[in-house]
Amino acid sequence: MNDLATLPNVIHNDDPSGAGTYDMLRNALATVPGIRGLVLLANDGIPRAAYGVALDDAQRITAACSGMASLADHLSNGVDGGPVLHTVVSMKQRSIVVTACGRNSTLCVALDVSTPIGLAMMEITRKARAYAEQMGTRSRPDLPVR
Repeated sequence: MNDLATLPNVIHNDDPSGAGTYDMLRNALATVPGIRGLVLLANDGIPRAAYGVALDDAQRITAACSGMASLADHLSNGVDGGPVLHTVVSMKQRSIVVTACGRNSTLCVALDVSTPIGLAMMEITRKARAYAEQMGTRSRPDLPVR
């Protein structure tokens, strides 16, 4: 098992001032039992931080979670469900929790399958809310029409 708190961010960020903020989120989440890795992404599909996963995997997870978050939003709209709080994917060896983490940002956390999912979700969403202001992403400006 990896010690998440010592793992580096595999995403190269153009803004080095944000690196410490991502590390604070990593350190807060490292206390969640059974955590194997995490990816923070902007909702437009850009990975912002990834710990405990390789760069190629982080990019794949970003694409999948961005699609899942969008699908969940559309499903919610179809049943008048309001904002989506989180999504859980359970697999044979892992569980993945996907939750909002700031404006226009999504957090994806991989857990061991033996982790009590209710307790882990409670901690992950609590910490995501606590760091939401720092993890928010500004919307990208629309490209000019030619």
